[in-house]
Amino acid sequence: MASDEEHSKDSRLSFHNGSEQKIAHKKASLSIVSLVYSLLYDFARGLYPEAWYMFKRFETLSLFNIYHYQHDLVQLNQKIDSYKESWTGLNGTQIDSTKEIGEEYIMNVRKLLREYHEAIRNIKEISQMKRPEMSRRTTVVDVLSKRLDWKFYTTAGDALSMLHLTPEALNASPDKIRVAIQHYALSPEVSLLADYEEERIPPSQRPIHMFIHSTTDIVARLIISILGGVFLMLPMISLAYTESLLMRQLFVVMFVFLFAVCVTLGSNSSNQELLMASATYSAVLVVFVGRV
Repeated sequence: MASDEEHSKDSRLSFHNGSEQKIAHKKASLSIVSLVYSLLYDFARGLYPEAWYMFKRFETLSLFNIYHYQHDLVQLNQKIDSYKESWTGLNGTQIDSTKEIGEEYIMNVRKLLREYHEAIRNIKEISQMKRPEMSRRTTVVDVLSKRLDWKFYTTAGDALSMLHLTPEALNASPDKIRVAIQHYALSPEVSLLADYEEERIPPSQRPIHMFIHSTTDIVARLIISILGGVFLMLPMISLAYTESLLMRQLFVVMFVFLFAVCVTLGSNSSNQELLMASATYSAVLVVFVGRV
């Protein structure tokens, strides 16, 4: 009896110790998860500027996903081909294919095709996004690996395959004219600076969220409209009072050069848009020189 009681007591103690170990392990896991979430939130707030708005492209996983969809669709296609002989009756009449394959099977084909095409569009869109410089990519993966204590950030096969999601990279940031007007002409209260609790980050490295005020937008529109008129009227006046053909050609080259510099420095236009604007402006001046 005594041995049975001791065995029962030992069993209860071992069960109690095992339960405590499970609870302690669960608490440790929750604390680790909470720490990771806290660090990820710090990344999102911009407390680590070197990795802010920098994300992995996951090209290998994206391609693996597309290959997987492709393989599933090939298997479905093979099954459909095996049914096609039964779709035509002996007298040549068509039979409803859904009765042979099943409505659920048809819906699965449609679902896979839709997801397959969506995955292709996604990887096409990602491939067109800007990539940070190689040195920046190395810095980003090192920071992520050390802060999150996850070495696979640096050891993955496509570890340095990253994309740039800053407003400048997505051509979603305000143009330089509006930024300059708001910075030098308006009150600093108009600009919104992200709140930071840690003083260890120098102000020069803190990312700034620029809110463009309506007054800034009106002033910028007025300046751009005036510059547009100046770039058309000033060359026409200069060329009208110049008799030498060589001087006219030099004037055209000079004004086209100044126009290209102003458009490049004052806007966020793409290469194609800059080329089209310069070519259009050059054509206008060339036509005017030919008629003077």
